[in-house]
Formats: sequence, structure tokens, C-alpha cells
Amino acid sequence: MSLRSKYARQLRHTFGSGYHAAWFPDTPHEIGAYGYLEDDVFVARGNIRDLKIQFEIDIDNIPSALELNSNQGVSFAVKAKGETNPDLPHIPKASAGLGIGFKSDGSFVMAAEEVYEDRIKNPGALEAQLIQLYNDGIWKSGYRIVTAILRMPIATILISQSKDTKIELSLEGTLTPAVKELGKANVAVSINWESSAVMKYAPARNAMPIIHLSRLKKRLLAFGPRLRTFSMERADSIGAEVAWTLVPDEMVPTE
Repeated sequence: MSLRSKYARQLRHTFGSGYHAAWFPDTPHEIGAYGYLEDDVFVARGNIRDLKIQFEIDIDNIPSALELNSNQGVSFAVKAKGETNPDLPHIPKASAGLGIGFKSDGSFVMAAEEVYEDRIKNPGALEAQLIQLYNDGIWKSGYRIVTAILRMPIATILISQSKDTKIELSLEGTLTPAVKELGKANVAVSINWESSAVMKYAPARNAMPIIHLSRLKKRLLAFGPRLRTFSMERADSIGAEVAWTLVPDEMVPTE
């Protein structure tokens, strides 16, 4: 299994149903792009606007912070500025330090101070147009569509390229050695040491490392196809493919 496939599967299992890793993590994606999953990674073949499909995009203007760590074995060691830590021998005493251990290849750490989720505003209208194209023999049921993207003006993304990898980072511009600090624009991240190869985006600018995919899925008997969130089998549940609906923020439970 390739590195990108292992990374994509770990991100999907960690983040949740319907959300997928973009590869490479700094590759731009457009809402409305359609294509296939190849080696667990979305590969665009065009945009549905090219097929005369009309849709609107809900642009997110309220940022959220993101700290996302692979759920398959990531460990941390920290050192405050002016202190020492025997687990971080390569970090200068005058710097805040963070050590990250990756148990498996494809394990990752991702942090961003500002994250914006742009998404298709009118999924019902999109579904109707896709059904028409499907009935006309133009749309293929295997196509996936990018229905939302997570934009990150500044982000740090670290992906282990081998098993049992360790990396030591020094952080300038903060007194707090923590993963969330990696995603801040005013924090400079330096790589002091790594035991093996780590794919590093530090910082990644205007990154879109996570995308949301949907597809037009056929149903049984007399029922027509429906627009669905696409998710491959997850580690904690089988058949995680569910109907995709947009829920107003005020209706989302807080707990």
C-alpha cells in the first residue's frame, strides 16, 4: 500500500465520514470538481460546471481552529522555553520544543489556526441536475464530486514516511509547546532533528488538505438515485455511507 493511501485512510478514519485527504496536502481543489478515487485519493477529471450544472457556493467567513492527529499511534514530548527535556536532546534550551513520534507510516499531525469550510449551498438542486445527466447517459455512477473544502490560510502538516519515526521541532514566537501552536501564523517552526523521513509542510499556505466527497448513488427497485456522502469502510463502522444533508449551525447539538 502506498504512502498516500495509508495517509488518506488514516485521515478518513480520524476526521470522519465523507471527508478525504487531498494529495498532495497543498494541492488546490475546486468545489464542483468530479473524478474518481484512485489509491484512496481523489483525482479530478473536470468540473460539473463544464457539464452545464449550476450551483452556488456557501463561502465560510467565520474561522475555526483545527488540531488533528492520526489515531494510529502519535505521541508527543514537550519542552518549555528555558527548560530541558532528556527526550528532546536536539532542542536548544532557549527554545520551546515539541517532539512527535509516529508509530506507522502515513501517520500525521495537522494544525491550523484558521480553517474555513466552503460548501455547496443547494444540494437538492445539484441532485436534480445530476439525475438528469445520469438518465441521459452522461453522468457515471462512479464519479465523486467535491462538495466542500477546508481552506487553511496557514497550516502545518507532518506525515511520517516510515514506521517508528521521531521528529524534534523548535517553536519561536510562543511560550507554549503544543500542536495547536504549529498552525499559527506568528509561530516559526524549525526542524531540529528527525530519525527518518517526514513529509513536511511547515508552513503550508492556502492549503486545502481535506475535501468532502459526494456521489450520485443508485438505489434498489423503483427508487431513483440520490446524492450521497461517499465514505469507504471506516475502522469503527461498516457501511458508513449516509445521506448528505446540510444542517443549520443553530440546529447542531453542542454536546
